[in-house]
Amino acid sequence: MCNNRHPHADIIIAWANGETIQVRLTDETWCDLPPTIASFNEDYEYRIKPKQVVTETQITRDTNIFGAIHKTDTYKDKGKDRHNLRLYWEGDKLVKAEVIK
Repeated sequence: MCNNRHPHADIIIAWANGETIQVRLTDETWCDLPPTIASFNEDYEYRIKPKQVVTETQITRDTNIFGAIHKTDTYKDKGKDRHNLRLYWEGDKLVKAEVIK
């Protein structure tokens, strides 16, 4: 029995459904494909662009633990979040961090 399924069939279907598709470049980085691209070369690697997730946390310097960095997600001050760091994730990769003032 002959298998005529394109090696990127799942990616092509995701692209047709409006997902952003990325191609791996020679330097191992991922680049968004323009949504009008309609050809998928069998020799290239493609993926659905990971969704960005944003989390917030608090980082403090704990002088009781020899100056170690201490992270806590649950610190509250009279009901007000005391988060001081916002993290941007794509999949399990941290892509950006910003200080919350």
